[in-house]
Amino acid sequence: GQAAPGGIINLVTKRPTATPLREAELSFGSWGRKQVALDLGGPLNADGTLGYRVTGLVRDSQAMISQIPDDRASFNGVLDWKPRPGTQLTLLAGWQRDKSLYDYGKPREGTLLPNVNGRIRRDLFVGEPGFDYFNTKGASLRYLLEQRLGSDWRFRQNLLGCCLWPRVWPSAARRRAGFCGWAFSPPPRWRRCWR
Repeated sequence: GQAAPGGIINLVTKRPTATPLREAELSFGSWGRKQVALDLGGPLNADGTLGYRVTGLVRDSQAMISQIPDDRASFNGVLDWKPRPGTQLTLLAGWQRDKSLYDYGKPREGTLLPNVNGRIRRDLFVGEPGFDYFNTKGASLRYLLEQRLGSDWRFRQNLLGCCLWPRVWPSAARRRAGFCGWAFSPPPRWRRCWR
């Protein structure tokens, strides 16, 4: 198949676990990176028909290029409900905020090739800090429904609702733009399960 030159990333949402999960992370790193993350999950009742997963992250960091932040805050929650054997309803919600600046890159001359003016520093920011921002906020709400019909058939339906409020360069007059929408993904369908 075809793919973008940069490649494809498969994002998979963390799902509830059958056993309790409690994980907290505190990390520090290069470029002033400070990050706190939390991952909680497990069953909500004794018979395991209800399960949850909650993840959160807050990061305050700079990037390899000077003056560029790499800040993020996100929160995601998942609730699984299995009312009877063969039926599963999953509700997913998420929110994320990113703050960064756009980097235009560097020319070949001075980085890879010789330059009469000398080498260009790897961490040099060549943009305009007050203009070349790349800030986004987004939220999503989804549900996944699956009903098994015998040993060979199942019905699946997914609904995704999302809003994205990007604040990116070079927006005319720096106005805030965004979009929201709902989509069945994939459309409701019958599917035969082969063994």
